[in-house]
Amino acid sequence: MGSATRPEEPFAYTAREFLRNKIVGKKCVFTVEYTFQNKEFGVLIIDGDNMNLAIVGAGLGQVLERKAGTAADPYVESLQKAQQDAKNKSLGVWSKDSVNIKKNTRSAIYYQDSAYNSQEMVANSKKITEPVEGIVEYVFSANFISVYIPRFNTVSKLAMNFLFTPATDKLLVAEGKVFVEKFILGRSVGVKLDRVEENGNVYARIHHPAGDIAYEIVKNGYSKLNQPKTTDFDADYFKSLKEAETIAKAKRSGIWEHFIEEEKKQEKASEDDFVGHVIEIHSGDSISIQREGDI
Repeated sequence: MGSATRPEEPFAYTAREFLRNKIVGKKCVFTVEYTFQNKEFGVLIIDGDNMNLAIVGAGLGQVLERKAGTAADPYVESLQKAQQDAKNKSLGVWSKDSVNIKKNTRSAIYYQDSAYNSQEMVANSKKITEPVEGIVEYVFSANFISVYIPRFNTVSKLAMNFLFTPATDKLLVAEGKVFVEKFILGRSVGVKLDRVEENGNVYARIHHPAGDIAYEIVKNGYSKLNQPKTTDFDADYFKSLKEAETIAKAKRSGIWEHFIEEEKKQEKASEDDFVGHVIEIHSGDSISIQREGDI
């Protein structure tokens, strides 16, 4: 796969999508064959199907050459046969059709690129009524993710609308990241781009068929709500997130673990507040106030 600093090879994205559509979110059996440079290599079985054979047979993966003197392995031989079949059919990486190769070479714009224009992307998205399709590429924290949006051929870093994750509790931040990864990393989602703020953050609402991920994040105490800065916002959606925050507070989940204690401190502070009348000014920083009940 490519990145902001590395061009993408032909069929890399095609191979990733071939595998993603077959396996994401599914139960699997993975048998480790060997370890190399801290990576485990092995055989992946999904619903009884061998994914190694599937991707090689589609011409989207290549079989490593067996070292000289290595004993024959029937499984490796089956991979080599699948590869030869893909070669004979000019599938995937074995294609010699320049048009096909170009079609299967993604050249995405990344949010780190100078060509990235978040304002233009958001403006174009607002011309579309429905959420645009996106694929969650990376999870930075409970409320920040990167999403590839094929319609704009762009990988954008997005902040979820109304959510704020304090960075003070590093363990909680890590737990929130894992929570979000479990539900949407590598998944297809709907993206409704909302705005670009002065700090450059792009805010969006993420739609998923299984439910509202932002609601679940807030309900489990991994983020709290930011009060909207303008009157132009989805009040009904904000209200639903507010309900999720109320649940998190009641359960003292995540960042609300010490909510009761904080609430009591606030109540104590309010007891020290009072209403009265200024009756004397002594100096630039000293005055006398008579409490209303004492008048």
